[in-house]
Amino acid sequence: MSSPCETVFSFMKEHGLSCAPKVYHVLYATLIARDKRIAAAFDRLVSQGMITDTALEFLFDTYLFGELDGSQRDEIIETTQMRTRTLTGFVKRSHTSAVDLASRPSATPTHQELARDLSEAMEEAKRLERDILALQRQLMTDPLTGIPNRRFFELELAGAIRQGRSDAFVAFLDVDHFKAINDTHGHAIGDQVLKLIAGRLASKVERPDVLSRYGGEEFAALLFRSDMSACLNAIETLRTEISAQQIRNSRTGKMIGRITLSAGITAVGPADELQEVMRRADGLLYKAKSEGRDRVRHQGLSGQD
Repeated sequence: MSSPCETVFSFMKEHGLSCAPKVYHVLYATLIARDKRIAAAFDRLVSQGMITDTALEFLFDTYLFGELDGSQRDEIIETTQMRTRTLTGFVKRSHTSAVDLASRPSATPTHQELARDLSEAMEEAKRLERDILALQRQLMTDPLTGIPNRRFFELELAGAIRQGRSDAFVAFLDVDHFKAINDTHGHAIGDQVLKLIAGRLASKVERPDVLSRYGGEEFAALLFRSDMSACLNAIETLRTEISAQQIRNSRTGKMIGRITLSAGITAVGPADELQEVMRRADGLLYKAKSEGRDRVRHQGLSGQD
């Protein structure tokens, strides 16, 4: 009886399919798991002779991925990675055996052909692993600015909480009067302003610290510092460097003006929950906004500013 990996791999070879992550996951979901969300559509493609990489990737995007939240998407990626490692191990073992058979004096052309086929399959499995890693990076990156996205940030923060880090701080930073920029100069210019700010902020944030675009004109930073004073100094430096520069539309020469940031910083405690940390940081950001913008408000675990 064939293993799941053998079944999927045989189907790929029979239909001339690649080992792309989306293709592999759809085949596993239909041939092995018989996922009801996608089985009927897959069966129709088979009956119509329309099994191609493009068709299977469309099924993946339509039925398996489009409406999932971040944790469900992570689960798909992790599951596919696990199955890929199993597939790679299976192909590698089979290839080793085939090469051994092909090298014997009694080897037949069939043995040699099998060794070649499994060598190609091993390269395909390696490409699949690389593609999955690329897909993972894509899912954790904001497409506009190229910096990490909200999902990546929350995973990093959850890790810091889980480790009980006592030197972790979360800062929310928001571009002041961003709606006015969009209204006056257009959304295309607004996007360019966000890219510019993201680039400048990211150039000042180094690992293990994390900067992400949290959504809209809001950025989130996870900083590791000895105390709140050190964290406050770091965020104030970012804020003042952004506000010290005048921005001009390079295409029209029209002045956009000085961009300012408001920020809220909270310490992260060992007993914290992720959503509670985000709520505190957001509340402090709102406080900075309501007190006049272009400033930072912060709070330690004791509740003292």
